[in-house]
Amino acid sequence: MRARAPGIRSKRGCCVAFYAVWGTRPSSFTCAYYPSAQATLERRIFPGAYAPSLGEMMQIFEPASLSVLDVENLRLHYARTLRHWLDRYEAKIAEVSTMFDQSFVRMWRFYLAGSIAAFDTGTLQLFQVLVTTHDNNDIPPARDYMYPK
Repeated sequence: MRARAPGIRSKRGCCVAFYAVWGTRPSSFTCAYYPSAQATLERRIFPGAYAPSLGEMMQIFEPASLSVLDVENLRLHYARTLRHWLDRYEAKIAEVSTMFDQSFVRMWRFYLAGSIAAFDTGTLQLFQVLVTTHDNNDIPPARDYMYPK
């Protein structure tokens, strides 16, 4: 679902989903034992990126008069997704190697494998937060709509 500004509703009168990736400290997904790896990932993989913690997201939602409808942790699902990405990456490694240097090839392998481990162990979390404007009453009263009958 696409993010919309507060007060803007979708055709269904609904909500906006936000995602937060959270590590042992905000924006961290590598172990404290490897600070150089953390710096390299921040510099080479996601320069300038910052992933807010769930608590930081709440500090944004509350002053904006947004109501939190649902919070779901997708970390195990994302670990599975990353496994698929790593498998596809490895299947195309010869092609990737002709396009980029070995440092790039190793860094992306490290990022994907490290992220899988971090999500599997709970060092990284991935939250989907569903919010709506505080005055939106056009929402289901329960979560039944989420589950097939």
